[in-house]
Amino acid sequence: MWLYVVMGDDATDVELDTAPEVRAAAAVVLERVGPLVRRALVARFGTDVGADAAADAIAWGWEHGRAITSMANPGGYLYRVGQTSARRAQCAGASVVVPGRTGVDGRTSSGW
Repeated sequence: MWLYVVMGDDATDVELDTAPEVRAAAAVVLERVGPLVRRALVARFGTDVGADAAADAIAWGWEHGRAITSMANPGGYLYRVGQTSARRAQCAGASVVVPGRTGVDGRTSSGW
């Protein structure tokens, strides 16, 4: 099975490991550590950036099921994957829009 991934202007093919035993083992690992990784990333980077970073980390775990099941500390590794994603998002200028607040340009945001 192939997954077509588009990131910015680049497009890459990612081969997913479809062996049933690998997918089942990865599901068990991700079910156990996924909520912990999400909680830690949201606590560190906030709700929006942290949740997106956790989703990126879990997606990486699914794409690399064989690697994640053989790690001694998959939660720590996935946290670092999410941390990298969150830092990239912050550097790219990801900002939080608060409804009813005046922005830098002097306009009031409706939140939508």
